[in-house]
Parts: sequence; C-alpha cells; structure tokens
Amino acid sequence: MNDNKKESKNTWQGRWCRNRAREVKKRFESARIPTFGPIFETFMNETPKNTPASPKSPHAEREERVLSYWAQEQIFAKSLEKASPKGEFVFYDGPPFATGLPHFGHILAGTIKDAIPRYKTMQGFHVPRRWGWDCHGLPIENIVEKEIGLKSKKDILDYGIDRFNQAAQDTVLRYAHVWEEQVPRVGRWVDMKNEYRTMDASYTESVWWVFKQL
Repeated sequence: MNDNKKESKNTWQGRWCRNRAREVKKRFESARIPTFGPIFETFMNETPKNTPASPKSPHAEREERVLSYWAQEQIFAKSLEKASPKGEFVFYDGPPFATGLPHFGHILAGTIKDAIPRYKTMQGFHVPRRWGWDCHGLPIENIVEKEIGLKSKKDILDYGIDRFNQAAQDTVLRYAHVWEEQVPRVGRWVDMKNEYRTMDASYTESVWWVFKQL
C-alpha cells in the first residue's frame, strides 16, 4: 500500500497537482485588492484603537472591510447612478423560494447573477437589480398544512380559505431576515429594500398584463 502511495506521488498527475497547488497558494497569498483612491486605501489600512487580537485570518478581515466599505460608501447605488451611454440592460432573475434558508446552491447561482450585471455595467449599461420572492406553490402550502394540522382538502375548506391564505402570507417570509444578511455577505449587489413578491396583487396583475399583450 505504501509503495502504491509512493508510485502515485511520482506520476505526472501527482506532480502536476502538487505544482498547481503551490501556484494557487502563492497567488492567493500575494493577492491584492485593487484600490479606488486614497479614501479606500485609508479605510482598508485603518486599524481601530484598542482592538483585541482577532481570531480571523487576514483574508477574512480584509473581506469584511471591503464589504463594510461598499456599504458605508453606497458603492452599489453609485454604480447605478453612473453614466450609461448604452442604455438599459434588463436582467431577468428567477427569485428564490421565500420558504427556505439559503444554501450552497444559492451561492453559485447568486454569484453568476451578480457577475453578469456587473460586467454589463462596466460595458456602459444601466442594470437595475431588484430582489424578488417566490411565494407560491406547494412548499408554503405544505408548511402551513403541517403547522396547523390539516391533512386534506376538506380540512382546508373547513378551516376556511381566507384563514388558510392569511396563514400562508404570514408564514412565507419567515426566513427573509436570514437572506437579507447572507446575500450581501457573499458580496452580491442587489436592491433588497425594494423587493417584489409574487403573492402581491400588483405582481400577479403585471403577469396578466404581459399575457394580454402577447
């Protein structure tokens, strides 16, 4: 078994992987965040007085300083205010279900949804990004049925459609505050204060209007 390990280390695949790992580590350790003027440099290099030693790595601390700088200086809002000689770029973003918590799959999709609008912004387009909540479907119905103790259509009718719908509306945004913390934490730029919800009449009516125009 040891001979097999030695043999695998000496293969060209093993040597390539080790060399690649060293290269990635070297690039990561020497990485520098591009600066945006003296204000940014001062902000990044500033160390609060009487601050105890942090258990976080320098990379994690630098990441948090960048996010804090973006928030304090309202960089996302300023990017929307810049000149847009190429006009509007509409980015259709399928909203996540509001009934669950964010997971690793959302990080990948969210990164793509963030990279494309940033790229189009740098090309000279105006790219508004508005957060949305998918509030419909079986997920929220199943949650409400389980919490109330309803097991059939008759149970729902006996409970009352209006009461059932109200319970669903009261429950559907239960985890919204978690999303509002996590989405900016991964560095995504999107307007979460002016969000739309698929359960709102204004949204439903806008969908009807679109179908009417077809």
